[in-house]
Amino acid sequence: MSILNLKFTPGAPAKLLPGMAVRCRGEMVLIGTHTPPSIERVLMAESVEWAQAIDGYVLEWLNNMGVPAKAVV
Repeated sequence: MSILNLKFTPGAPAKLLPGMAVRCRGEMVLIGTHTPPSIERVLMAESVEWAQAIDGYVLEWLNNMGVPAKAVV
C-alpha cells in the first residue's frame, strides 16, 4: 500500500481510531490503540485531513498472529 492510495477526508475525524492516518502540521501520524488525551486534543485541534490506513480487522488479525499491532502513538 502506498500513501497515494489512501482517500483522505478534509478536516478532523469525529473520533480517533486505531489504524487511522492523520495529517497535522505537515506531518503524518498513525494512530495506535492508545492515544494519550493530551496528544488526542492536539491532533483533533490541528488535523488537516485523515484516512483509515489500516482497518480494524487487520489490526486484530495481526495481534492474533503474534505481531504487536497495538502500538502507542
